[in-house]
Amino acid sequence: MEELYNGQNTVKLSKNLKRLKMLVFLDIPFLTDGEKHYSKSTDVEFFKFFAPFFARVTICGPTKIILDEDKLINLRIVENYKLNFVELPFWDSYLSFIKNFPFIFIPLLVRFISLVKSNQIVWIRLHSIAGIFLFIISKLFRKDVILFIAGNVKEVWKYNPKYLGYKIYITKLMVELLDMISKFMIKNSLVTFVAGEELLEYYSEFPNVYFAIDSIIEEEDIYYRKDLKLGETLNLIYIGSFIPIKGVEYLIYAIKKLIRSYNIKLKLIGTGPLEDKLRSMIEKLNLSESVFFLGYINSEEKLLEILKESDIIVIPSLYESFGRVILEAWASGVAIVATDVGGIKYLIKDGLNGLLIKPKSVDEIEGAIGRIISDKELRRKIIEEGYRSLSKFLVNKQVENIISKIITKLCN
Repeated sequence: MEELYNGQNTVKLSKNLKRLKMLVFLDIPFLTDGEKHYSKSTDVEFFKFFAPFFARVTICGPTKIILDEDKLINLRIVENYKLNFVELPFWDSYLSFIKNFPFIFIPLLVRFISLVKSNQIVWIRLHSIAGIFLFIISKLFRKDVILFIAGNVKEVWKYNPKYLGYKIYITKLMVELLDMISKFMIKNSLVTFVAGEELLEYYSEFPNVYFAIDSIIEEEDIYYRKDLKLGETLNLIYIGSFIPIKGVEYLIYAIKKLIRSYNIKLKLIGTGPLEDKLRSMIEKLNLSESVFFLGYINSEEKLLEILKESDIIVIPSLYESFGRVILEAWASGVAIVATDVGGIKYLIKDGLNGLLIKPKSVDEIEGAIGRIISDKELRRKIIEEGYRSLSKFLVNKQVENIISKIITKLCN
């Protein structure tokens, strides 16, 4: 790392960084069998790349004991990444945190104070009510706080059907409050990293905000596709949750139209509350021989293997702050069709490293897929430009970027 920085003080501090201990708070559910700790999130794996730069990296998050070993199969094991883990009282949503707050407040306070006192740097992923709580404690003990913001809280809630009627006004008020608090936290953080150019633009008033992605893709993960010839069966893929904001139903309707002209197989990877509805929809449209559910795939290696077998990935989201699956598609040499929303439009250059379409448009999904199928040169260009676009998002580049910003801020 030392060659990355200029100046005697910076080089000295890059060495001293290895003496510091960093606490990472992730507001995602963890499971434990009493010995090891498990998560399905790639967020955990990302922090293994930070372990060499610090004396110790400790992950903490809400944890639940699971006795059924079948539920732990294929989950990521925190301890495998040379990371420490500290359990927090369990919650799995904003609502459950609020409901259980009177019961978990004291144990959570005691645990947070203990963790903050034993670490010099605190990393908090927003947006999270518990994260706000940890931020206050960290500042009271005069610790350096790093924030990571993965999405725009003012956008995501709009696409949740639960927020209807009077709930819209309550939610708007809470979102505005959360956004205001987040900006206060950013102002008083050592440095804040945001996942996407859209968020970088949104928080442009703050000089300590930088772009960074928690990518876990390494150079060795890239599959350089040599044969661009399409087979008799066209393999399409969707990766993501089955929730309203993802717009999966528009893709399914487009497949209904496309199978009139092409032999298409669509693999849906993910889970979510809309799965039963989507299965019923597929059955009614007589697409059971064309659309297949593969469930949630936790292994990054297995996911990349499936992507290698795919020809086109479709991202029909109504909103995305970044779209990390785009990086995985680029790494696998898969042509991309994605909606022109949120942070996607900053990543995809239409006709260059992917095709952009309007959200909620079945016809545009159909048209874009048809273009890639019929135009071999366009598909070749999208794949090759995808490889070039990916280079700056590889994990080593992102970790170097983050570490350099931390060191610079500590120097100042």
